[in-house]
Amino acid sequence: MFQHILIFILLTNMLQYFLIQHIFLFKILKYLLCLLCNESVCFCLIKDKKQNVNITRKF
Repeated sequence: MFQHILIFILLTNMLQYFLIQHIFLFKILKYLLCLLCNESVCFCLIKDKKQNVNITRKF
């Protein structure tokens, strides 16, 4: 029984870690897409959770 609990905790931790990594990668991909934008002016909305500020970048 105790082993099952340990395995469950391990799996949930791995899942949380994977989700965090996935969100981080998604943000990087969005940023890269913005950088590779073909238009002369590309607006990027980057949300910073720490400051809760929307930063608009002009390229």
